Amino acid sequence: MKYKSWKAKEREDRWYSEEDKARKRAEIEEALKNWPNEERFSQEEEDLIYAYRDLKMEKELLETGEAIVRKYTDPEDDWYLAETVYHHYASYYEWVENPSEALRWYLKAVESRFPYEQSLWKDIAGCYVELNDRENADLWIERCMEHDKSKENPYYMPWLDFADYFQATGRPERALALCQKILEQEKYVSGHIWHVMSEAYKQLGDFENAVAVCQTYVDKFSKDEDGYLELATVVYHHNKDVAKVEELLLKAIELVKEDANYKSWIASIYHNLAVVYLNEEYLEKPFGFLKQYFEWKYPPEEYKVFKQLLENLPPIEDHEAAVGVYYAIINFEESNLRPGSIKPVDGRASAKPEDEVRDAKNGRFDIQSLTNLDDLQSN
Repeated sequence: MKYKSWKAKEREDRWYSEEDKARKRAEIEEALKNWPNEERFSQEEEDLIYAYRDLKMEKELLETGEAIVRKYTDPEDDWYLAETVYHHYASYYEWVENPSEALRWYLKAVESRFPYEQSLWKDIAGCYVELNDRENADLWIERCMEHDKSKENPYYMPWLDFADYFQATGRPERALALCQKILEQEKYVSGHIWHVMSEAYKQLGDFENAVAVCQTYVDKFSKDEDGYLELATVVYHHNKDVAKVEELLLKAIELVKEDANYKSWIASIYHNLAVVYLNEEYLEKPFGFLKQYFEWKYPPEEYKVFKQLLENLPPIEDHEAAVGVYYAIINFEESNLRPGSIKPVDGRASAKPEDEVRDAKNGRFDIQSLTNLDDLQSN
């Protein structure tokens, strides 16, 4: 999967309600009353550029920018064009996920003497990241960090984005070094730092430290359900302590069970618990958790079908039989035989269930193949 950089989060944050959009349209109407005019460096010019950018009105943004460029022909005014036009062109193209065009305008802004050009270096690095140009991304990231270190009172929290990038691009040692620097220098840090460190340690195969980092996180942020989920996943891969995994996942459920928005999330957790116990060759416990999975996932009338099925299972005598029963139930869930008008299709049913039964017997049935942490965090 292509790494989108910290820009993806910035795009999520740059969201406008209908009220915001109405206010910006009003700003356009007001600015147009006094524009164009001969006044230099007018507020109306900036208001129009801002509003057209934020409303994603590309045609109007470019036309207004071109008019401003025609107005300021003195090379001494390049800084103003960089700040008012080129920077916001770049910001617009970044927002609509066109990093090559965004990069062109960010570099144009720097060349045109953008005031405080250092504030654009991270944007430029982000564009290179999204263009998958690791060499240039690294160069601009290093430039940012050298500038940060040169300040009288350095602030290191922005380095977390770089650590995340290094971890996501297969350089866990670099990511850990940056995280350690942040922890040494900053009193208050984002909780995301523990996730980056955990992932880096996992890449290095150091599950003991990955567990320690996740434990530190849940100790600090004891109300974060995703923290318990991540810790449970790392514990499972570290030492297969299924009792601890169950304790952590049930704690995560306890934190959110009253929130209706988490019903599908909770269903996924119960499904994971079923798979964990199936992995470890428990014969009965997986089906108890599978029952709870169906209870949280489906309306009562549809759940009754699964409840009746699970409460009337024949005796299960060995692990191979347990895996076979599990797949039979999951395939039934996906089939047209199941009562209910909504048939979930999320890729769980195997095209070759016999292969997955064999893999399960050989210990290759992986909890993480069923749960994508990023997907769960987006719920």
